[in-house]
Amino acid sequence: METELYKDRSVSGCIKAGAALLLTHFSTLICRLWIPGLLYALVSGGLYLLFTTTLLGEGAAEGIRLAESLLFLGGEMAIVALFGYVLAGVMGLLQENGVKANLMKAMKISFLLGALLFAIGQIVVLAIGGFGLAPTGVTIAGASSSVWMWALLIIATGGLLLLVPFHYVTIKYFFCREAKLRKHLLPFYVTGLRHWGFLFGISFFTTFIAVVVGALLFLPVSILFLAQLQSAVGQSIGDASGLPTYFPLLQFASVALCTLLFLFISVWALFVSYYAFGAIEARGAKS
Repeated sequence: METELYKDRSVSGCIKAGAALLLTHFSTLICRLWIPGLLYALVSGGLYLLFTTTLLGEGAAEGIRLAESLLFLGGEMAIVALFGYVLAGVMGLLQENGVKANLMKAMKISFLLGALLFAIGQIVVLAIGGFGLAPTGVTIAGASSSVWMWALLIIATGGLLLLVPFHYVTIKYFFCREAKLRKHLLPFYVTGLRHWGFLFGISFFTTFIAVVVGALLFLPVSILFLAQLQSAVGQSIGDASGLPTYFPLLQFASVALCTLLFLFISVWALFVSYYAFGAIEARGAKS
């Protein structure tokens, strides 16, 4: 792809360039990545169905069993691996060297980011659960459990902010042919950290736009979830379920379709990071 990569761009310039690149090569992306994209969407649909069944199904009161936990874990691992394959495909298009040349790097960076996000997610779940690190009414070092809950949320927010330089790290890792993750992760991260303000702007606006687009795109999924929730509440007080027998299939299909569309649209965020990397490299060459 001829993209005039190494050019000093602003945040808005990177966003516009990323959008233009996506629109120009959208059909190419679909042709080359529809198989891993479809698998990603199908696994996502299955995980969603498992989640709603566990949360709102007849056995919800029993909690999550071991078999379901293992299915969740296996599904999440599959999601990360399939995203890695999509990432390898996108980088192959940008570097014009194919999927295989980038697959191993893509898997490494995907599982690294997946592990970091999973750890942050567990902190958020612990904080939202309201349990903190102490039972209600018990204090730790003079602080109530609610204080620890807010402390956990602050830690999680700090963790997300520390991930901002990975917009640069990810692209640099692919474009530096001889780069080894264990050896070059820290130097690449430090370079990204020096441009944290610029990368935070990239992260903030791409996330905001992705949330808005995702909220609109997944509106059918939200409507179906509310219908299932209302049915579960009714059943809990003795009413019969008003949902049709094909409702789970409808849920699965809607989640899979929306996820597939959102996945290809969200490639735009990778393109924005691609141009942000080029802007940082161009600034480094000037200095």
